[in-house]
Amino acid sequence: MSGSLSPRTPGALALAGAGLIAGLASGRPEFVLLAVPFLMFIGVGLVMAREPRLTGGIEFERTRLLEGEEVAATVRLINGGTQAVELELVPVRTRYLALDPADTVAVRVPARSETQLTFSARPQRWGAHAAGPLVVRARDSLGLTTWEGRLGRRVHLRVFPGEQRLGELVAPLRTQPFLGAHVARARGDGIEFADIRPFRVGDRVRHVNWRATARRGSLQMNQRHPEHSSDVVLLLDTFEEARDQASGTLDSAVRTAAALARAHLARRDRVGLVDFGGTLHWLEPAFGTTQLYRIIDALLASDIAFSYAWRNVDTSHAGSCRPEP
Repeated sequence: MSGSLSPRTPGALALAGAGLIAGLASGRPEFVLLAVPFLMFIGVGLVMAREPRLTGGIEFERTRLLEGEEVAATVRLINGGTQAVELELVPVRTRYLALDPADTVAVRVPARSETQLTFSARPQRWGAHAAGPLVVRARDSLGLTTWEGRLGRRVHLRVFPGEQRLGELVAPLRTQPFLGAHVARARGDGIEFADIRPFRVGDRVRHVNWRATARRGSLQMNQRHPEHSSDVVLLLDTFEEARDQASGTLDSAVRTAAALARAHLARRDRVGLVDFGGTLHWLEPAFGTTQLYRIIDALLASDIAFSYAWRNVDTSHAGSCRPEP
């Protein structure tokens, strides 16, 4: 922490100097005696002043949350010195992270003890946010010296886009031979009825259509459409955006892409992402919850990056894209 004289010290020095000058100019010792208490006050204060031995930082109860959720933050201040410290503190924060209380907080930390303060944090936009370190200003007991510094480290929050309601998903043109929720155009084992056909050797009895059999006089078998998965690739255009004071097209695009990724992955589809802007980022399609977090983490890093360079999305050429980890 860096130390400096507080505004009170020059004022006391000015009063002491005025008394000495007045005493010398007038020849009256009374004015000099009036300056002595100020000089003693300054001398004793500077001798007793000790740099505070403070440590601390800010912690969040969780570091991943949805847009609009509120999370509690705990500020810990530890005084390792032998004197109590009066200080003012404020956590450094990013633009879209609102803290309550938002203003400077005054607190007294007793000697050789720990003090905790509780803040509430509410991210106002999806993305990566951070709070910390703590900017603190401490004074000695007489208020003649101040120390300023930063405590702790920067703590990051990852805020996922809020849930969006989707009316209906687009049916895939082709499906993959993996179990999923889409009715395939091919025929095989499944739930959705497709057609009936005559019995063949090896058919299972449970597939017999008894009504059609009774009507036609020969064994008739049900044919069904299997439930398969599909491959979905989300293309996010981050070249430009239209924006007002509240939000922009990138905000809407990220929220929609996150909602589509959640919906398709819930239906056992493989989902990938292409972020196409000043640079090209490609996340290969995959299944599962892990893939959802990969996609959302990639979306959180999305930003407008305008470029005049011509780029394409052909992943077969080396250097045309950079795979996400």
